[in-house]
Amino acid sequence: MTFEEMIAAVSRGFSLLSDYRRGRATHTHGAVARGTLRVVGQPEFPGHEFFGAGASIPLVLRHGSVKGIRDDAVWDARGAALRLLPDVTPGEGSHDILMNTGETFAFATAASFVAWFGASEEQRAMMVNANPGLASAISDALRDADSFVNLHYYSQTASLFVAADGSQRYARYRLIPADGRMQTGFIDPTKLTPGKDHVPRQFGDFRSTRYLRDDFRHRVQNGGVRYRLQVQFHGIVEDDRSALDATQAWPGETCPWQTIGVVELDSLVAADQEAALRFNPGNTRASLAAVTSDDPSDPASLLALRIKVYQQASAWRSRTLPDDPKSRYPYRGEAGVDLPNLDPYAPLPPEAMPTAKYMARFGMFRLPGAHPESPPEPLLGVMGVTEVMGANFSKWMPANLTRMRDDKYSDSFFCLRRLNGFNAGKLKRVHGHAWEYEVNYSTRGFVKEPGGMLPERISARFSLNGEQLRPHGILWTHEGELHQNGPADGEDWDLAKRIFRCTEFVFTQAQTHLARCHMNVEQYAMAAARNFVNNPVALLLRPHVEGTMYINKLGSNLIAGPSGIITVASPLDATAVDAYLLEEIRKLCWRWQPARAALPDPIRDNHYDRAALAMWDVVATYVGDFFKTHGDGIKSAWAEVEGFSQDLVTHSITEPKYGAMAVEDMGDLRQLCTYVIFMATFAHSWTNGKLWDDGADPEYATIGMWDKDHPAVDPYQLARVEAAQVGLSYNLAKVHYNPIMEVGPPKLRQLLTRARAAIEPGIALEDIMLSINI
Repeated sequence: MTFEEMIAAVSRGFSLLSDYRRGRATHTHGAVARGTLRVVGQPEFPGHEFFGAGASIPLVLRHGSVKGIRDDAVWDARGAALRLLPDVTPGEGSHDILMNTGETFAFATAASFVAWFGASEEQRAMMVNANPGLASAISDALRDADSFVNLHYYSQTASLFVAADGSQRYARYRLIPADGRMQTGFIDPTKLTPGKDHVPRQFGDFRSTRYLRDDFRHRVQNGGVRYRLQVQFHGIVEDDRSALDATQAWPGETCPWQTIGVVELDSLVAADQEAALRFNPGNTRASLAAVTSDDPSDPASLLALRIKVYQQASAWRSRTLPDDPKSRYPYRGEAGVDLPNLDPYAPLPPEAMPTAKYMARFGMFRLPGAHPESPPEPLLGVMGVTEVMGANFSKWMPANLTRMRDDKYSDSFFCLRRLNGFNAGKLKRVHGHAWEYEVNYSTRGFVKEPGGMLPERISARFSLNGEQLRPHGILWTHEGELHQNGPADGEDWDLAKRIFRCTEFVFTQAQTHLARCHMNVEQYAMAAARNFVNNPVALLLRPHVEGTMYINKLGSNLIAGPSGIITVASPLDATAVDAYLLEEIRKLCWRWQPARAALPDPIRDNHYDRAALAMWDVVATYVGDFFKTHGDGIKSAWAEVEGFSQDLVTHSITEPKYGAMAVEDMGDLRQLCTYVIFMATFAHSWTNGKLWDDGADPEYATIGMWDKDHPAVDPYQLARVEAAQVGLSYNLAKVHYNPIMEVGPPKLRQLLTRARAAIEPGIALEDIMLSINI
């Protein structure tokens, strides 16, 4: 990767984080004060045109936490960004000094930082295990701080210092309490999980989520805050770049710290002025210039990367979003080839961002530490619970359905979950066999990890005894070997059922949950956002697509992607998971109805079909009534429907044999709206909500299956991913944002109430959400 490619990659990452966090990519939430640097009257350091003896230099200083997480109680690196001469346009005389806790940085060059930045948590853990110094540098920067003012901040990278006599040297800066007291808040490094760069709030820590910022503001307004700004120098040796290595501290014996002056802070900066600040180590003077290099293996490349990325990220945050909805909602990749979803590098427009209510609800049920890049952190949450549970995580979590069923391994329960579990609706009627129904999954042609027990093909067969579904047998192939087991085969039968459950888990998440619900509904949300302005259909669909683009952008990588749970926990690699997504979406069209998939025979305990058919009728009636009321308005803005249809046709990857995507008339539009609302409400609520029932008990089923005796299988890693499976199941199933029976349109709620007996016991009406938002 060239240096320019590194800049582009990190800038894209920072831009995405900026969009998610609605502000800076790092140090997102801060507090800013205004004051003065009073340079000492008799400096020990060489004379300088800027830091003149006894000079008073106006300044602003901003404190924040590096990760950008909202919760100040998270153990994080803390920052201090200082701008001298704040009333001068940056680059025309002002000087920015960006500092963090920790005397040294964890990475020496741009190349080493980019490798970490682009790595998954598991890859980062491997880096840390291979380099103990990296772990030490990360933990040394973290602080469980009681106040911003009790810490020491370091620039870490070196810049140039050109003295008044023309002599040059390297300089590093630090900011310490004015009284010189030792800093506080050092952490126990054993608390830091390898691969992470912060530690979640500790159990029993009830401090406010913004206590550091509030404390700093209070101190500034009640007597002021005083720091000492210091500098240390290092001689410049030709062809020797070691002094620029940010991972190495300069020895105090030969490079002593010398005081430049005292920073006095006496007033706060208003929030709107704070948001406009753009700190950058490249904002400086010629006599204090940054030392840079475009060679990614040179230590000076680290500062060069930071300058360029900050410039681009700042420009991204300052941009004006276009008014044209087609420009604000660009599609990803190539039309008709890639997923018809929002470009992952495009910002979410404000109207697509989550509400404060959503973030609060999300926080109540989110387990901390689920993912290293899950911005923004909720204000609430079950703080520290993952650490307290430790190795008991899977067992100490609230019991799900299968943990409370003594018959969870029985044949009758196996049949019941195929009818009504998280992947219901997959049974297919067959003829000419000794069995009447089967469920088939195939992984042929996809790369799998060594030690994985994901079969190339697996088929569960079921027979009917009157109206009772009974297992007939399971046929499966693994590594070319055919296995065929039935209820009389004892342990082999139990193993076959477990392999089927674990295989089904993979397909449930990749195809039913992500593809059929999340990605499928987003293509309609995209076309609607790009085209509907005056058409009343926007009012009909908008509540049912709220949060979908946001959660797809934020959360899909928790399930798919290189570090997603399917990729990490199952034997499939990321390309295989993506292939399954595409394969499923190619089969999806709004012309589908649940009646097509309903089982043709009367089968006892088939709650899913009854519920799905009843829900479809409810939504169809609701949509039909809306069209009767708003028919004239829909027709008068039909040009927007034509644009909507054109977007679907152009960007859809649905294969023609599954149905045409074009919307030709009012009947088509009515069917499409019914389909979208059904998928966004019932279909997603069923598979997502029942994830807790079927997926939160690793003894019963895991996302894929592994041969624990295989030399490539790490038992410790298996335990970690099983705990992650339980945590993710909890996160996804328990948020319950906007239940349809609480906030849905009154007419829809009335229709659902009338259909309650048919929809339940398949799924409680109270468990059906208004949209896909988790």
